[in-house]
Amino acid sequence: MGGFRRQLKQNGGGAAAFAAALAVFLLAVGLFAAIFSGYGRSAFLDLDEEFYFLVKDCEAATASAVAGQVYHSGGAGYYFEAGDGEFVALSCYYSREDAERVRKTLEERGEEVKIVSLGTKGFPIRDGSQTEEILSAIKTAETCARLCYDVANGLEETRLGQSEAKAALCGVTKALKGLRGQTDFSRWNDALYAVQKRGEELGNGILFAKDLRCLQIELTLCILGAEEYFI
Repeated sequence: MGGFRRQLKQNGGGAAAFAAALAVFLLAVGLFAAIFSGYGRSAFLDLDEEFYFLVKDCEAATASAVAGQVYHSGGAGYYFEAGDGEFVALSCYYSREDAERVRKTLEERGEEVKIVSLGTKGFPIRDGSQTEEILSAIKTAETCARLCYDVANGLEETRLGQSEAKAALCGVTKALKGLRGQTDFSRWNDALYAVQKRGEELGNGILFAKDLRCLQIELTLCILGAEEYFI
């Protein structure tokens, strides 16, 4: 996240139970690591996911200013590079339809934003015995990212209060902590640790949807860069 840092009504006991159940589910998923048979054989990890980022274009010299502007207006304000472009992300979606709907709404308000679609790609694994372990790690990270997205929406729509959102975020950080102990890939573990620590810091104050979107985006970019973490 670097330099781009980023109350709602309380619901009843049912919402608290929902958040607690999510936390338990994430822990269970995060600690799962099935080991593929066939030690020493190479394999190919097949990934096929698409993510839709709502972004503003920027340049290195203006990135900090654009990120701050986006963050203060309610977006994630997360700077990243993809291909030959530099962007500041407002949010990330799992369908083009959702991203397009928000883009049109912002366009009607005079905001110049666009959609950048990024997809995961399969990659070879030297040791086929690690296939399921790596796939489990990636899928768990995606589950955590999707939960951050859902909680952000819940806060924006006042369907979730602070206690429920914090309980869900706690489940995410615990899952990431557990997940870090399931692989020996140091770069992947370091990336997860950065997200985990940021999530723990956020849990100590008032939670805002834009901060959860920032965590979601950071985890999604980890997933998109999986090949460089698992080589």
